[in-house]
Amino acid sequence: MKYSSSPYEDIIHLSRPPSSHPKMSREARAAQFAPFAALSGHKEMVEEKERMTEPKRTLTEDEKSRLDETLQMALTQKESCLRVVYYVPDTHKAGGQYCELKAHLKKIDPNLHLLIFKSGEKIKINDVLRLEIIEEV
Repeated sequence: MKYSSSPYEDIIHLSRPPSSHPKMSREARAAQFAPFAALSGHKEMVEEKERMTEPKRTLTEDEKSRLDETLQMALTQKESCLRVVYYVPDTHKAGGQYCELKAHLKKIDPNLHLLIFKSGEKIKINDVLRLEIIEEV
């Protein structure tokens, strides 16, 4: 009786059987191990939650009068260039963010309460936090 040192001694030297399936390309094999989103939209939802917003500040009467004075000066000067800090409400959640624009003032629409700039930007006067006349853009 022959004793073997390994339980697989009878098959260890056999060649590998040929596969009945066609060989898969490297790209197709790699795609099987690529990460995937188990919950569609979850990543976007987490990113949206992390995005910070802030409430709109209410201006004091002093700040409102300074804004009004600066606007009056800007209207009297031709080609006045302004630096405007204004509030943009968020479309997806409560709050918004403050943005800054440096541009040449074209006109003020008193009916719609808008600052209209030569660049095409339109800002509601009620959304303006700070206004400053500057030399150039």
